[in-house]
Amino acid sequence: MLEQLGRLEEAVASYDKAVEIQPDNPLIFYNKACCYALQNNIDLAIENLQQAISLNPKKYKKWRKLALILIISDTTRTLKN
Repeated sequence: MLEQLGRLEEAVASYDKAVEIQPDNPLIFYNKACCYALQNNIDLAIENLQQAISLNPKKYKKWRKLALILIISDTTRTLKN
């Protein structure tokens, strides 16, 4: 919800609190990664995606694709600059 309102820093803080309560919930890390991606914080996005994948490797294909997209978008930005 907070992400949809553009309140990404607040969303990340909420996910940090959620991790304290449910540290084994991959969806929290996935959502946190999406927030970081929207902030163009590629390193933290990938870090959180890796955590989500490690918690639920069965979903790795979808998350791996997102990670690849993030890497490609970061590379593209670097080449444009």
